[in-house]
Amino acid sequence: MTNAYCNMSVPPRSKIQKVVRPVGKQIAFNFEKSGIQEPGPDLLLTFDERAALFNDWLADFASQHKAELDAVPRPTGFMVGSICEEILGPPKDTMKRYPDLYHVCEDPILTVAILGRMAGLVYVPRRELRLTEDSFSQTIAFPARFFPQSK
Repeated sequence: MTNAYCNMSVPPRSKIQKVVRPVGKQIAFNFEKSGIQEPGPDLLLTFDERAALFNDWLADFASQHKAELDAVPRPTGFMVGSICEEILGPPKDTMKRYPDLYHVCEDPILTVAILGRMAGLVYVPRRELRLTEDSFSQTIAFPARFFPQSK
C-alpha cells in the first residue's frame, strides 16, 4: 500500500517559492528613516535590560510629545502590515524595482504612533504604545489608502 509518507527518506525535488507583491501604493514605517535612533545600540544588555531601556525611552518620548501623539491622524481600524526590507537598501535600487509604490514616512510622531501599536504584523489602533527590539529593526508597510493624509 502506498501512502503519503512512503518517500520521506529523501529530500524533495521541487521547490516552492511564495512571492507576495503589494497592491497599490504603500506607506513604509521605519525608525531609522524617520530620524529616530535605537536607544543604546552599542550597549551589551540582557533581554530584560533592553526591554526596560526601550520602555524608558518610549515613556520619555510619549511625555515630551503627548499632544502630538494624540493629534496625529492615524488609521482607526486594524491593519495587517508587510515586512519590506528592500526599503532599507540603496534608494536607487528600490526605486528601480518599485517605482512609485513605496512612500517612506519621515514623520517621527506618526512612526511611533503606528509602530508602537503593533502586535506582530497587526496594527491595533487602541493598543497602548509598546516597543520591542524588533520595532527598531523592521520596516513595515501598509496600504496608503488607510491613511487620511494620503487620500
